[in-house]
Amino acid sequence: MKNINLHEKSVPETFKKNCIAIGYKKIDLKNLFFLVKRIGQRELKTSIYNTPHYFYALNVLNIDSKKRPTNVEDYILYNERVSKISYNKKFYKLIISWSNNYDYINYPILVRKDFGFSSSYVVLDGFHRSAILAAKGINKINVLIINPKFGYFTRRYMYLRKRVSEYLHK
Repeated sequence: MKNINLHEKSVPETFKKNCIAIGYKKIDLKNLFFLVKRIGQRELKTSIYNTPHYFYALNVLNIDSKKRPTNVEDYILYNERVSKISYNKKFYKLIISWSNNYDYINYPILVRKDFGFSSSYVVLDGFHRSAILAAKGINKINVLIINPKFGYFTRRYMYLRKRVSEYLHK
């Protein structure tokens, strides 16, 4: 497998520093999940087809209004609740400007293997792009699978060290 350099891709800095790319894979969108929240060691995940982002993209694209249990206002209210009002305009522009040829090489959807299920993946970056692809009716997408560079305990130690440093410098 060819070595993939994350520094050459349009991905957030945190992934460039802390992750290694495993490779590209074409997966079914029904096997792609999104982390809603963590409760202790458990992760609550949902399918893209159950998110306000997916329904917002459907509304903007005016696709099959009978299937939409929510509408644009739901997405706007969701973003107001989480203080991301500027996302409404950015996401709308992204949906409108989207072409059918998604450049997954330069703008990869980053995923990690779901620990509970062998054929499932959790999206780490590319949530809005995934929602648009799902709303357009695309069933299989190319994703970039990544893994953390460091093990759990090393990552936990680095996180705690950073938090203690921030606390001491207040």
